[in-house]
Amino acid sequence: MHEKTVKVDEQTERLIAELAYFLGCTKKSVVREAIAEFVEGRAAPSSPSSPASSTAPAAATAPTAATAPTAATASNAWTSPKGPEGGERRRFDQLPLLERMALRRNEIIREFAKLGASEIRVLGALGAGDAANEFEFLVETDVLKGGAAIFELEEVAMKLLAAPTTIISSTALRLFNPAELRRRIDESRPL
Repeated sequence: MHEKTVKVDEQTERLIAELAYFLGCTKKSVVREAIAEFVEGRAAPSSPSSPASSTAPAAATAPTAATAPTAATASNAWTSPKGPEGGERRRFDQLPLLERMALRRNEIIREFAKLGASEIRVLGALGAGDAANEFEFLVETDVLKGGAAIFELEEVAMKLLAAPTTIISSTALRLFNPAELRRRIDESRPL
């Protein structure tokens, strides 16, 4: 595969580089994620019968149209309480878990869906909006994968969020302990 350079203005290049540093990933993955979110947002309202060519122009404009507003918002969110003027920047793994979850929300949903998981809910202290030292999610998992799905999802979540993560299968609870499932749903909130 031959890679080609995408030309962007200096400010957009700087924002992409800052996001890559902040999120601990490559500039290519920042652009790829921005394009995926942009296309996902454009594809959602259209009907299933609409031609695929209707999303092609959207993808072509994504690096400049979609990345700049998102990057500007996110780059301001990762400075210390001192503020953007002179504040020291923190890496992604230094952010509170609530901020990490907010920044990676769409990516978590997308990666979990690839593994057959859906209906992601946040449990524990984070579910109540409080600080915590680990993530705990209630997730509808693929019945055919059984318990293996939990380990795959935990691995993906720990990689994306840079923190310990526990996955509880709402599928298993529905089958074996419906009362516990109702309690967990009441104590959680959607991702």
